[in-house]
Amino acid sequence: MLVVIIALGLGLLYRVMDDSGLLALVLDGEKLQQTVAALGFWGPLAVIGLMTVAIVLNPIPSAPVAPASGAAFGYSWDTLYTMS
Repeated sequence: MLVVIIALGLGLLYRVMDDSGLLALVLDGEKLQQTVAALGFWGPLAVIGLMTVAIVLNPIPSAPVAPASGAAFGYSWDTLYTMS
């Protein structure tokens, strides 16, 4: 029963991300880099959140998130945020 609830919740999250345009943003590396850089203080938290969602929801790739973070924050900080 718990597995079904989790699966439905993840499916709903994927649907909301797709409908809101967040999924398209995550898939466009250059636009994602600009958005993360524009978030200022909240940018690192966004990177950590996006990596978490990408790991939990398999159809969302994590590949665009790390390079966008590296371009926005530099590779040292990107490594810290991505590993978090």
